[in-house]
Amino acid sequence: MANISIMTADDIGFAIAMTDYERWGNAPADFERLINLDPTGCFVAREDAQKVGMITTTTFNDYAFMGGLIIEIDHRRRGIGEALMRHAIEYLQRKGTTSIELDATFQGVPLYRKLGFRDKYLSFRLMRSASGVSSTKPNCPDYTPEEILSLDKQLTGLDRSNILSRLMYEFNNSVHLIRTDELRGYAFVFPRADLMMQIGPVVAESDEIAASLLSEIVRDNKDHHLAIGLPESSQRFTSVLLEHQFEYWEPTLRMFLGKKRDYESSIYGIVSPESG
Repeated sequence: MANISIMTADDIGFAIAMTDYERWGNAPADFERLINLDPTGCFVAREDAQKVGMITTTTFNDYAFMGGLIIEIDHRRRGIGEALMRHAIEYLQRKGTTSIELDATFQGVPLYRKLGFRDKYLSFRLMRSASGVSSTKPNCPDYTPEEILSLDKQLTGLDRSNILSRLMYEFNNSVHLIRTDELRGYAFVFPRADLMMQIGPVVAESDEIAASLLSEIVRDNKDHHLAIGLPESSQRFTSVLLEHQFEYWEPTLRMFLGKKRDYESSIYGIVSPESG
């Protein structure tokens, strides 16, 4: 039986080795961020003191996202993944979470359905290769954190102030904004591994505003690979991504446990694969 404990900073090297094996492109800062957001919300499984599996969670009041479920290859099909899932679900439910979501690889779907998760939609992944040297300096917008937090809550109905505040703290100069008289849309761009920049979240009042944000991001990041995840419902924006030479990666399946939350109509980019 696996022993499950809270992930700490000492476990980040193990987490990176696991995600490197899966080619997920995580950087140590991704796990530092998750632990900072909730010091007791990520978990490591051990057998005979050997680290053999992991899972992460991110909580937004009564909504939560689960990610990063990986079992060391020689220890798979022994119930460790299910044990980690049950442990994380119980943890989130004790915190008062009523909706839990995740992006499932298709190999993991049977386990998640066994635990009560239901299908929601395909979660697309697209990537654009670096295409040269950026001709402009990074965007340095003038904004207040309250503007972004207010717009995000207005358009999604979720209180994501914890992770958005953290992203603003870490990447203050990597925010893109569209205004008229008021803020109409925003996007973050932050580094992952291998010169990859993650676009997300992208939240906007319309397809047109989202497209304008994307044009700015591509213009300012030609010297980096760009990655984005988004709901399949964002079909017009997906077409815009393809016009900017983004290419499809293998999609995942967004699944939910508990109350179904419909908040995606203004979401054109998720935060990240591990944070939803």
